[in-house]
Amino acid sequence: MKIAIKATLRNEGLFLHEWLQYYISLGFLDFIIYDDESSDNTKNIFDTYSKIVTIHYKIINSSLRLHENKDEYDKLVYKQYDYV
Repeated sequence: MKIAIKATLRNEGLFLHEWLQYYISLGFLDFIIYDDESSDNTKNIFDTYSKIVTIHYKIINSSLRLHENKDEYDKLVYKQYDYV
């Protein structure tokens, strides 16, 4: 069974290492991340972790509703997993 963790976040760079390490320690190796235009080092952290786990990373802007392609993106990504 293939399972992914899905999260929406913004400027969580301070906590990402701990968050990712926790889920990796539980055996999760696939992450679907929606980044609400972080201005910190969030993307760099995910870039680093993408060398050891699968990370589907998409920038959205929830306040301006600029994620109209999110549903299509979800369909493409979700079909790879048994459970999200």
